[in-house]
Amino acid sequence: AVLNEAFSRRLEINIDALNKLNFTVPKYTKDRLTHEKIENSYYKDIIEENMILLKCVDRDRPSNPIWQSYFIIKECEESTENESKTVQCSSREIGLNRNTITLDGMARQLKKDSVNTSDGIFDIMEQQTKWKLGYLDENAKVEHINGGTSNKYRYFEPLSKPWLQFLQEDVSSAFDVVIFFDTVNKLVNVYDRKSFGRHTGMVLSEENYAKNITKSTSSNDIVTKLLVYGENGIGISDVNIYGNDYLYNYDYFKQNGQMSNELIMALNRYESLLVEKDIEFKNLRNKLLNLQSQLDIKKQEMTQLNEELKALRHIQS
Repeated sequence: AVLNEAFSRRLEINIDALNKLNFTVPKYTKDRLTHEKIENSYYKDIIEENMILLKCVDRDRPSNPIWQSYFIIKECEESTENESKTVQCSSREIGLNRNTITLDGMARQLKKDSVNTSDGIFDIMEQQTKWKLGYLDENAKVEHINGGTSNKYRYFEPLSKPWLQFLQEDVSSAFDVVIFFDTVNKLVNVYDRKSFGRHTGMVLSEENYAKNITKSTSSNDIVTKLLVYGENGIGISDVNIYGNDYLYNYDYFKQNGQMSNELIMALNRYESLLVEKDIEFKNLRNKLLNLQSQLDIKKQEMTQLNEELKALRHIQS
């Protein structure tokens, strides 16, 4: 059936999360010929776990959808007072959560190459689910290190979780990719986040029928000073222009007008000086480390000599 009478339609498109579709259908409608009140023939079919195909079409070419996607009805709320049913749907890929992936902890690629014998993430997905890998961005498969190119591997701790959660939480962040689901063909398309998207030139204004623009800002993720460290005393002080294990970034406060021009100029001069003096500072630091190493050796020799002195005094006494 085609849900022509559905109203209060709301489509929520998300990246790295499920798409949502909400709408309301009336229990009764009017006969097109007699205009008498009749029950919607499809009303009883609007139940949980049934699928809805949403088509976005050009009115001049309705048979050629611009975009289409399947949704699964997850919640229904029926009102006897309003004689209607309000429906909440989730994008079809939510069905991937019926399958669980279990990993024992090892490094894997997104897709197995001809040389590698270990299955990649999407090789396992195709074996365990009914979804297939569609498009895989070449930029997502490799990484550039020291001027060279190598296949991209990522290590996953031992885990067991639903497939959709694993793809959106673990794979997306580990490989820095954007994942889209073709719900019509049950394909998973993967794009490198750095190279994904293009500028369309579209501008939202009253002239092209933008009804409302909402701008939301948040400062929860703003960090001005970040400590970088690893196991066994690993740090970044050797390569950091600040000479320590901290990274500093004040761009947010520079750009929103909360810093005076004098302070911004002072910070810029300071950072320029660090870059200019970087080699000189590193040479001094290397000399300092060398002297500290020599001092440690002398302290060890001093400790050994003190022990020998104690032994000689004991013999003397």
